[in-house]
Amino acid sequence: MSGATLIAEAAQLGISIWAEAGAIRYRPKAAMPPALAASIKACRVELLKVLDPQQRESSPVANQKTKARPAHRLIDNGFPPIPTTIPPDSICTTPLPICPHCCSRPVLPELRTMTTGLCYTCWTAGS
Repeated sequence: MSGATLIAEAAQLGISIWAEAGAIRYRPKAAMPPALAASIKACRVELLKVLDPQQRESSPVANQKTKARPAHRLIDNGFPPIPTTIPPDSICTTPLPICPHCCSRPVLPELRTMTTGLCYTCWTAGS
């Protein structure tokens, strides 16, 4: 199997392959089938020639360049997107009043008359 064919097969599985310091790296490792991993190891030299053009050039300037790691993809990475939940209008439109005693905790509407406008923590500490 040729190096380009292996790269295309890995790309179909959502696996990115790159050369780094004379070694072949791939991500995500859990998605790599054992048969494809064995093929990559068998065709290592050919893959390095395809992936790392620096090996073909023998100039010392080309060997000083460093390869950057591929960016982690946020879309199409094999995981389902996180669904966004929209809070109900009652939460967004009705702000909770803040306790006048501690100035940090909200006063719950269902306890407002019982606690005389204080948050539950301040009301229990004062009684």
